[in-house]
Parts: sequence; structure tokens; C-alpha cells
Amino acid sequence: MEKIFKTINEQVEILKDKGLIIEDELEAKEILLRENYFFIMGYRHLFMSRNNKSKFISGTTFNEVYALFEFDRNFRNIIFKNALVIENQLKSVISYQLSKKYGYREKDYLNPKNFTQDHDKIKRVHDLINKMNLEINYQKGLYNTTYDKNNYDTFINGLNNIKKKADNDFLLFKNTTKDNSNVLAGVNCFVFNTLSPKEIYNSIENTYNEFVTYENTNKSFYGYYYVSNERQNIVNLAMSCQGKIKYDWANKPKSKGYQPEWAEGKTGLDCSGFIQWVYWTTLNTETPDKSLYSTYDITHNNKLIPISYEDLKPGDIGLIINDGTYYTDILGNKYYDKTSADNFNKDYATINNVPYVSSKTHTNHVGIYIGKDDNGNDLWCHEKGHPESNVVVNNYDKFTIYYRVIN
Repeated sequence: MEKIFKTINEQVEILKDKGLIIEDELEAKEILLRENYFFIMGYRHLFMSRNNKSKFISGTTFNEVYALFEFDRNFRNIIFKNALVIENQLKSVISYQLSKKYGYREKDYLNPKNFTQDHDKIKRVHDLINKMNLEINYQKGLYNTTYDKNNYDTFINGLNNIKKKADNDFLLFKNTTKDNSNVLAGVNCFVFNTLSPKEIYNSIENTYNEFVTYENTNKSFYGYYYVSNERQNIVNLAMSCQGKIKYDWANKPKSKGYQPEWAEGKTGLDCSGFIQWVYWTTLNTETPDKSLYSTYDITHNNKLIPISYEDLKPGDIGLIINDGTYYTDILGNKYYDKTSADNFNKDYATINNVPYVSSKTHTNHVGIYIGKDDNGNDLWCHEKGHPESNVVVNNYDKFTIYYRVIN
């Protein structure tokens, strides 16, 4: 049944029609206005006649119904107050005992080893940890991004205004020149001297689209906003190279900055060369970091800091094995160049009169950690070989060894 609005006076009359005695109508009206008619009338059932559920028991007063309402509220307040004390004490005891046994730091309570190892429950454990990681990183992001985000929003808004002005100026210029495309192509910009209005417009259009796409990319993963500016710049540069530097085995960077031959697809970088270039360009050092020259150098130097998965931050690097790419001969001996391993196998085959077997390759690979996606999965940016043969960002799951290049 649809409820119809009733004034306070009408509410009092309804109660009187139901047989409720109201000794002080002014006080009753104040109570109804303060407490709400339906809250109070929720307690009427104990006072209703058995023979007629729409009438109060003869002699029932408004003050009696209100007294029951107040009793229930006071009783609930007492229970709630003491329940809070009990809850706080219980949480304190549990927190103390858990911290004492398993540790109190973030990496401790996000460590899968501190949860049940029951095979049937392990997936639920990892799902829970992923959800906690997402929430922690999201909250850190909300807390730490205000300053940087405001600056970035100001920049994007400025870019929007430039684009709008360029839109209007170019349309005005185009309408003025009508269909005279030769004039349009030949007129140079007064400010830039070398670019036509159409070229300027296209340049701004491309820049605008690039930054808007870039802004959306940054929002698609967790972990980015709570690390240092240096780490953010490393992630930014790495991700901006998706599909823009082809995989070129054993090729290393010759200088900082994006190279024209990469855009033309003539040359590229291998996986460690890409890492070395990203850090060289971002940190703007005099020379590239030699410890990043190859996966062998990464894993055989005293400069880089080995870290655990729990300590991984955007900007750190990951590898498949804790060694450089190496080769083993038929007897399992290790070599860091394929030719030496193959030569041993050839000699072995000749001496022992057995078929020649090529050496076995143990490939390593390296990438930059980006953060986590919306599903809590790790994101990596890396220069990947076949089939992509370019810089990619994906949920690569083969990195198990982690190093820190900068604090």
C-alpha cells in the first residue's frame, strides 16, 4: 500500500483514532517530529488489541509506547558500548599474537608462507593476498598523488586548451583560403617559420593524443603513484616505447634518448640493452651503467641489490635465472659463448665416434617491473624476441629473480 505524506497534526489524529491516549498533544508532536512517527510506531505491537489489530488496548497512552522506545534505545547503547570494548580487546590480543609469531610489517602479512599451505585453500590465499595488495597500493596512491596529479591535470588541461585554439585557428585559416590547397601548403607559420598551419595542427593533434593515451595508461596499473619520481620516470619511459624499438639481439645503446634509426626500424636493442638505455636516459648519467650491459653483468656484480618478490617496486628489474645466458656441452659443462660449447661437442663426437649434438642454450631475459593490473597480476615492460620482436607490456610470469638498481 502506498504511503501518503501526513503532517504532524494528522499523525496525532491517526493515533487518537486508533484509541491511543495522548495526554499532552504539544509534547507528543515534538517527540514525533524529533524521533519519527514510524520509528516510534515500530513498538506499537505489544499494545495492540488481540481482537482488533488496528486498535490499541484500552487505556494505552502515548507515553507508554514512547517509554518502550526509549528503553530499547538505551539498552542497545549499553550493549553497543561494551561490545566495542570487547571487540577492541579481542582485536588487540589477536594482533599481538599474530605479530609476535609472523611479524608486523607489510611484507610479513602479505607473505604466502604465513598462510595455510593446504592444497585446497592455496588459491584462495593467493587471491586474498592479491586483493590486499591492490587495496594497499590503491590507498597509497590516493594518499600520495595529490601534488603530482594536480600538476599533471593542469598540464593536460593546458594541452586541451591549446588543441581547442588550434582547432579554431586551423578551421578559420582553412575557410579563409577556401579550396586553394597550394596557398595552404605553402604558407609558413609566422611563429615557427618552418611549419604550415596544417602541420602545426597535426603535430598538436598527435601530441595531444599521445599524452591522453599516456595518461590513461598510467591509471591502468597499481603501484605507480606511491614510488619516487625517478622510478615513475623509469616506468614512463619504458612504457612509452611499446612497439617503438624492435628486438635486435646483442645490440646495445650508443647514446641517450630515442634514436632515429629505431623509428625507421633499421636497428633496435636486445633485452638488457633496453634496460640499460632506459636507466641511462632517465637518470641522465654521463655513461651507461655497465652493470646493466647484459644479464651476465646484472647477475655478476656487487652494485645491484638482490631483492625478494615481496619487496618488488615499480622500476625494479626481474630475470628468469640468476645468471647470464649460458650454454652447456654434452657433459653439462657451462660456457658463456655458444661457439666454445659447440666446439667441445664436435671434438667429443670425433673422439668417441658418436653423433654430434649441438650445445644446450639456457636463455635468460630481463624486464622492468611496472606494478599490478586491475586483477592483481604483475605487469612487466621488456624488449621481447619472437614472436613480438619489440617492446611489450604484459603479464610475463617467468621472472623469478629480482634486482634493485636505484633506491
